[in-house]
Amino acid sequence: MAEKYHCLPSEILEKGSTLDIQIHVHSMTHQDRMRKKANGEDLTETYSQDELIEMRNRGLANAKKD
Repeated sequence: MAEKYHCLPSEILEKGSTLDIQIHVHSMTHQDRMRKKANGEDLTETYSQDELIEMRNRGLANAKKD
C-alpha cells in the first residue's frame, strides 16, 4: 500500500483507517489468487485443521487475559 501511494509504511499505519488497510489486504490477496489461477498454480494453500485449532485457542486465551 505504501508503495502504491508513494509514502512510508509508518504513514499508512498512522493516517490510514483500519478499513483502508483491510480493503488493501483483501485486494492484494485477490490479485495474488488471480495471478496464481492464471499461472495454474495451487490455490489451496490454506491452514490445516490443527493450525486453525491452535489459532482459536490462542485467541481464546488472549481474550481471557483482557
